[in-house]
Amino acid sequence: MINKQTVGIFSGSASTVLSEEIAKILGLKLGNID
Repeated sequence: MINKQTVGIFSGSASTVLSEEIAKILGLKLGNID
């Protein structure tokens, strides 16, 4: 059985990592424009 709380924490941390990765990629692309 998978604990709902565990899934929530995992998906929450995963989305945070994804957000940071996207921010890095966007930052690099915006930086390359200059």
